Amino acid sequence: MDSHKVVLSDLATDHLHERRGAASTLVRWPFEAADKEGVLLYIDTQKDGPGRGLYEKLGFQIVDEHEFDLGKWGGEKISSTYISLLRYPKSV
Repeated sequence: MDSHKVVLSDLATDHLHERRGAASTLVRWPFEAADKEGVLLYIDTQKDGPGRGLYEKLGFQIVDEHEFDLGKWGGEKISSTYISLLRYPKSV
């Protein structure tokens, strides 16, 4: 990965194509290089969102939780809780 930063943003799967492995493939592709170079991977997602199970299945561990009140920025007064997850490099 040569000290390059890789960012996946707003990953989603169309409901018509869920459970076919597309999200796993997209999230998993940097794992080999990250493991080889000892790079820690970070991702965040909604606490009760569909991605959480996938990320935990792929070896990410929850390290923090953040609650956002959208009413503070003019939105509906709805709180959303996000979790931060890390995947530690595996020995190659």
